[in-house]
Amino acid sequence: MNRIEGFALPFDITKMNRLVDLIYENGTLLSLYQSADDYYLFCWADCDDHNNRWMIFRVGFESFTQLYLWKANATRFVDQ
Repeated sequence: MNRIEGFALPFDITKMNRLVDLIYENGTLLSLYQSADDYYLFCWADCDDHNNRWMIFRVGFESFTQLYLWKANATRFVDQ
């Protein structure tokens, strides 16, 4: 397996607000966080004996909500 080097984030994660868990299966897999005017998706990626690893993506709130609502409507349509 290739080793991937991480890096320090330019902000303090502990001061971010978790808005919602979008996917939860025996623990959070995808969450939406807010920091000031920026929004971030935290996507669980992997773990070992000591750490969980997350991928963090900055997202535009308007484009995210449009995509999320479209997906929710499409899923509801398919389930009918």
